[in-house]
Amino acid sequence: MEKLSNQRIVITRSQNDFSAAAEAVSRRGGIAISCPMIELLDPLDCSALDDAINSLRDFDWIFFTSAHSVDFFVKRMATLSFDTQQLESMQTAAIGPATAEALSTYGVHADFVAWNSTGINFFYEFQVKHDVSGKKFLLPLSDIARDSLPNLLHENGAVVTAVTAYRNKAVDAFSDGMLEYYKRGEIDWVLFFSSSAASNFARIMRRYPSVPVTFKVASIGPSTSKTLRDHGFEPSVEAKPYSLDGLLDAISALV
Repeated sequence: MEKLSNQRIVITRSQNDFSAAAEAVSRRGGIAISCPMIELLDPLDCSALDDAINSLRDFDWIFFTSAHSVDFFVKRMATLSFDTQQLESMQTAAIGPATAEALSTYGVHADFVAWNSTGINFFYEFQVKHDVSGKKFLLPLSDIARDSLPNLLHENGAVVTAVTAYRNKAVDAFSDGMLEYYKRGEIDWVLFFSSSAASNFARIMRRYPSVPVTFKVASIGPSTSKTLRDHGFEPSVEAKPYSLDGLLDAISALV
């Protein structure tokens, strides 16, 4: 478990997600450095989310597309004095093991887990085992979520309610200390867990054309990898499965 010994590994997750990722890196001997590219916040308007929570029993399925959607949804349930046991009595689906694990921390077992991280693949994996026509689906999403999954469900006869469970706010700049790390070429890896973080990182890096790109890039999955490539960063590894451990396993196999 020391395969990452002395590797300086940048975590671009939001600050509230850093600790868990840092612990995983440290267990493998790496040095975790925080460089959040996004900040996760409550919706500016929670009325649609509140309406959905108050009408949970009207839905056949709840689709959770990220661990963050789980966390913010459950937090809002608590604000409205709902117990998470109500989720356990419903049918829930999760994209990837990390999302399923997030549900399990609240005592909720996911009835379906998709192993592909894109909304399109999520839909097709689900459709193999479950009918969607005439069923009512609740999708708690981020404010910048792609509409591919809601559209596919709708096109196949589902009744879809998509609500904003949280929003992404781009971080404006690297800290002075972080910028110096990059300038001196002292970073071995930069880990990306979302397309939004990848896009924001690329936007900030463009301000510093003289900063050498001496680090390798690691991606959590295909969507994030595509975004990185679109911005000129070729991932050296992609996680399989699409989780933090899968990402660190892929890096460990390369170093």
